[in-house]
Amino acid sequence: MLQEELLHMNHHEPATLDWADEFFDTQSTAKKPLSGRSWFPWIVILTILVILACIFSPIVIITNGHRGVATFFGDLEGDVYTEGVHLKYPLLRVHQFDVRTQSRELSTGVVTKDLQLVTLTVNVKYSLAEDSVEDTYREYGVTYEETLLDPFVKEAMSVAATKFTASELMHKRSDFTASATAELTNRLVDTGLSSDGIAIVQLTFSKALQDAYEAQAVAQAHADAAALEAQAATDKAGAADALVDLDIKRIQTIGDALRGNEMYIQYEILEKWDGKSPLYLAPVSPATASGE
Repeated sequence: MLQEELLHMNHHEPATLDWADEFFDTQSTAKKPLSGRSWFPWIVILTILVILACIFSPIVIITNGHRGVATFFGDLEGDVYTEGVHLKYPLLRVHQFDVRTQSRELSTGVVTKDLQLVTLTVNVKYSLAEDSVEDTYREYGVTYEETLLDPFVKEAMSVAATKFTASELMHKRSDFTASATAELTNRLVDTGLSSDGIAIVQLTFSKALQDAYEAQAVAQAHADAAALEAQAATDKAGAADALVDLDIKRIQTIGDALRGNEMYIQYEILEKWDGKSPLYLAPVSPATASGE
């Protein structure tokens, strides 16, 4: 009987030792740091959770000077969101529109009154009405500047350019911008957009027109120089003539004052005498002779 119990204990002893070995192996493994491969699944899961939180977030923040339009898979939903923090359905997507005064720069080619091709670069100031945000999104989308504003600006500049020559575009910029602004304002009626003005940034002429203007400028410079030289010569001649007239008048005045004055005549003789006895002596008047 005792022998059977000993055999039974010896039979179960290896199983007990195997369980102990597995327990200590597990404890040693738990103390080891996780490797890069062990962290990768957690990173993927965390990224997915962040994306889902952004998509299904029930909170939307409308920044200063903007209005928001909510869509549900492309369809407009609800009212326009104003500035601030708002609650929304998780699946709604909000598109924000800037309703402040903005500026936009674009270039286009125009034909002037004298049939010259000019490339105009302008800066346009515009603003979107708050009550037109929803209609603007429905008809033109988020990129309404490209689909609505830019074509109207180019059309307005083309019409205004036909009223001016290429030279007038340089010297009458304010008149051109006023005309282009008026044309743009007429075209933006009932669109929800308004223009605060167009300003010319740069004018680029064709090569042939640039050469023609350069030649004209050189010719004008030569003409101006010749005119100045002629004016200077005329002024110089006029000054010389004035001096001659002045001398003549002075001499005439002196002559009128001293005409018949014998003392002045004697003075002139003494001034011009060379110290030699004259070859001819004027006769002495009887009065003088009796005096001597």
